[in-house]
Amino acid sequence: MKSLIFIIVVAALLAGAWACAKSPSKPIENPVEIGEPRENAEVTDSDSVVSFRYESREVVDGKMLFEACEWQKSNGRITFYYSKLGTREGTHIYNVDGRAALDSITAALRGKRWSLETFAEFDKWKDDQNCWMFHATLQSGAEICIACEHESPRGDIDVRLNELTRRLVDRQIEINKTSGIESEYSISTLKPDGSLSQRIDYLSDGTVKGGYDPDAPLNSF
Repeated sequence: MKSLIFIIVVAALLAGAWACAKSPSKPIENPVEIGEPRENAEVTDSDSVVSFRYESREVVDGKMLFEACEWQKSNGRITFYYSKLGTREGTHIYNVDGRAALDSITAALRGKRWSLETFAEFDKWKDDQNCWMFHATLQSGAEICIACEHESPRGDIDVRLNELTRRLVDRQIEINKTSGIESEYSISTLKPDGSLSQRIDYLSDGTVKGGYDPDAPLNSF
């Protein structure tokens, strides 16, 4: 009889242990993301900028004003994107002579102690309506990523980068007209908040190649 009671007790304990093993673990509430803090790089004399993007967004009198530009060197080509202040159109040209622009940006960023500025993940600011930001990637692979709220009056770095990028965009447009480089390109229509409404892609001769509508991805062009 004692042996039977012992067997029953052991069976009950094993059943309980199995039930605990099979039960789903309780999810962690409010998990904390742990990641290595990133630091902005310094642009040394032996390094150079191979990609650069600048954006500014600000609500003035209830209207969103935005502008953006980008140069990106990859596989021997430089692509160029710009959207001027006060417009709702963006132009992306896939092959330009952008060496002068990248050289000017390199010179402008060199000598500044970017490591003293907080590294800001670019995408985390994409919906902010009152900020300026830039992201530069260097030949070495190092990065600089700054994002800040617009101040009043506007801060020194904000003003200098804004003036520099507007000047370089105008110069790049002039270079494009005289360089003779044939390139495919895209024209984007932007929503009032600066997000994409529609993009039409063209061959270098102006023939429509395709396009994209984020609200109707299956549309053909």
